[in-house]
Amino acid sequence: MKRFLLPLIAAIALPTIVNADIRKIPEALRQSFSKDTLILETKAGETIEIKKKSVEIINTKDKSDLIFATQIFYKKHYKEERASFKESSWNKGTKEYFIENSRNLEKKELQDNLWVINKHSPKSSALHVFSFSFIPIFTDLNGKKSVLQKEYVQCLNPNLPNVIKDMWNFLMSPNYLDSKYVDFVCEKYAKF
Repeated sequence: MKRFLLPLIAAIALPTIVNADIRKIPEALRQSFSKDTLILETKAGETIEIKKKSVEIINTKDKSDLIFATQIFYKKHYKEERASFKESSWNKGTKEYFIENSRNLEKKELQDNLWVINKHSPKSSALHVFSFSFIPIFTDLNGKKSVLQKEYVQCLNPNLPNVIKDMWNFLMSPNYLDSKYVDFVCEKYAKF
């Protein structure tokens, strides 16, 4: 009987522990700022702590990084497009025509985007993005603490023009944007 009871209890308790992940609990509503710790509270009264010690700045990005990321994006995108043209069943003349058009379009789109960056970006020394990693600590209603998985966020400079923010949002990894903590962490730790 004991052999069956222990796995049964573990099977019932395990989903409760797994559900402690922030993605499974209600949206964090209220926040209180202490000197070194960001404390978020859920609707149910559970808390998530993000201690300053666990927050690491991975990197910062500025105008030159946006230009570089844009160039890489267009090279990769159009390289893939030209490869698909080469593999197509079209005749040789049609393939060459589309490949050459693709090169011209790549240059034009890249020039247009670089012009937008140069026209709308603030001075070149201004930071555009902070990238952070941190480890949140979840506290349930019984006071039991558990460490959640490491999270990554990128914070955009709120003073950037919308067109530049849109470019960064397009080029940034979706993993950095999925975190439920983005707004809170950016407000507390990103100093532009």
